[in-house]
Amino acid sequence: MALALCMIVKNEEKMLPKAIESVKSIVDEIVVVDTGSTDNTKDIAKSYGAKVIPLEWNDNFGEARNVSIRNAKSDWILVIDADETIAKEDLSTIKELMKDKRYMAYAFIQRNYTNIENVSGFIHSDNDTYAESKNYPGWVESTVTRLFKNLPEIFYEDYVHEDVASAIMKKKGTGKICLADMPIHHFGRVVRSYEERLKWSDMYIRIGLKKLNDKIKANGSKRELAIACFEIGNSYGFKREMDKATDYYKKAEEYDSSFRPCISNLGMIYMDGGDYGKAEIYLKKATSIRDWDTPMVVRDYIALAKLYVFTKRITDAKHTLKACLKIDPRNAEVIKMMDILEFLRFSL
Repeated sequence: MALALCMIVKNEEKMLPKAIESVKSIVDEIVVVDTGSTDNTKDIAKSYGAKVIPLEWNDNFGEARNVSIRNAKSDWILVIDADETIAKEDLSTIKELMKDKRYMAYAFIQRNYTNIENVSGFIHSDNDTYAESKNYPGWVESTVTRLFKNLPEIFYEDYVHEDVASAIMKKKGTGKICLADMPIHHFGRVVRSYEERLKWSDMYIRIGLKKLNDKIKANGSKRELAIACFEIGNSYGFKREMDKATDYYKKAEEYDSSFRPCISNLGMIYMDGGDYGKAEIYLKKATSIRDWDTPMVVRDYIALAKLYVFTKRITDAKHTLKACLKIDPRNAEVIKMMDILEFLRFSL
């Protein structure tokens, strides 16, 4: 089975080689959609044998992604961005995943490396075995669908925060999405300047508001509207405009009170602000909602356990961690916290 690497880029001459080098040994073709580069990005892509397709940018990430995958001829498609890599030791896993006939797509944990340790959901890189994490204190996780069969019915939706998951989940029958046991390493937060990332956030907010308004006009589902509000809230959160972030998370909750990521982020915001009462309400609700994104549910359990430690409710913290271990029995951070609690139980 052949594998195509599909990318969309603009002015990525500094990072593109590292991304392609990380996966070139397992891909059979490379398709790069260039949305207006003025540097050497296109020449670099061509030097790797890539098919480079120019596309005028119109604030639509989904359209650009679809142009890239529709120009691929391989059986499977792998999508990574110019500021991402896959570890050498995981390349064989990609090839094995493609052999499993039960699934038509795979999601991955995206490690968003960061130098800021007080950000919500931060995971320390202590004792991590990947070389990619060694230069950074840790990362924040998200889930992205990046490996999927090259089928006409699998395509990207939405202008921004585009994903193929929605199209796949609408298909009837079996063969859905499986969460792969390996990460994608994302360096955007540590290699791009803060000013550059702020510009990206402003763009995401602008496009996100258009996406939300269009879905409202089209009578979109409650979950679609909740996701749109959630994404806008995330962009405001990056800009540290937490009041606006909270407003959009609450709008998301109004549309769909069972949308766990929104409930989780509200809990994290209240926890960071020291409002432990509201934080406990939202984090307990988040842990009660089961979805397929197990790593993020585990993150909610860990946050709730930390809240109980902060408020000296050690017994509640232990019960929370034990419940978390039923979901992820080998989670190193949870096991480490259990050991720390044994010490705290005698010292508080």
